[in-house]
Amino acid sequence: MTFELLFIWVYGPLTTLYRVDEKMVKTSRVAVVPKPGAPIAIEEFEIPKLTGGAVLLKVANAGVCGTDVHLWHGRLAGVPYPLILGHEVVGTIEAIGPKAVKDLDGNELNVGDRVTFHDVYDTCYKCWNCLIAKAPTKCTNRRVYGITMDSQKPPYLIGGYSEFVYLSPGTHIIKIPDHVSFDGASAVGCAMPTAVHTVLRSPLQWGMNVAIQGSGPVGLMIAVLAKISGASTITVLDQAKNRLELAKRFGITHTLNIGETTLEERKHALMDIGGGHGPDIVYEATGAARAIPEGIELVREGGAYTICGQYT
Repeated sequence: MTFELLFIWVYGPLTTLYRVDEKMVKTSRVAVVPKPGAPIAIEEFEIPKLTGGAVLLKVANAGVCGTDVHLWHGRLAGVPYPLILGHEVVGTIEAIGPKAVKDLDGNELNVGDRVTFHDVYDTCYKCWNCLIAKAPTKCTNRRVYGITMDSQKPPYLIGGYSEFVYLSPGTHIIKIPDHVSFDGASAVGCAMPTAVHTVLRSPLQWGMNVAIQGSGPVGLMIAVLAKISGASTITVLDQAKNRLELAKRFGITHTLNIGETTLEERKHALMDIGGGHGPDIVYEATGAARAIPEGIELVREGGAYTICGQYT
């Protein structure tokens, strides 16, 4: 099993359509991880009755996030197995419960709408982590589709590697604009929010020289955001030639192949790009701890080194 692709989508093999009708039995085929490291099993779940405010989503695409790899290996504590993976999901509303449901902008949703949803659910905004630590991602009450929600308890269909996902009342649902394809919406996934938070937490200003270690989804999106934010030069470092070519297609000013250059050569190249100084900011988006010492060497004196790729 390899997870080296930029994006991997779960498509047709799980797609047999079942019309939701109160007069017939409703089922959904689901890809289940029975336990860490175990082969994925295809099982059939009954679709539960929709409560007021709930939505049944027919899955079009479900991305494979780096977190899904960790989950399959069993690297996260407190995860309920058997587990239905998949928290980067787009699809079409198949049915709505007996109460109107609105999207995140306050517009009423309808059957047939193309949507995605925020995978985090039930954050309380009242606990110590939410109020004092200002870290709602550490909320002890929150649940996450495809990660912490139990597939053995109602509503069962709580992950995207399924024909259908049951979106509980209160889930933040976002309608996909008509001009955006399912593939385009899928590309945002977790990578874009991660990149946005990374850039917002960094001291990026107009005219700065920046470098990004890693050209995966997060690294490329940081590069694009740096471009939008007015960075003067943007250098992406990686050894995957296809990803470096993709960075160029995105309008990134420079790339460096770490498989074809030494550290000293990279330092000199970045000094030349920066007019005699190293990058003002270096972003780490590799997920490899060994990248950190090099990144600290690459950034200029008084610059900033921002780490976002190290999984915690």
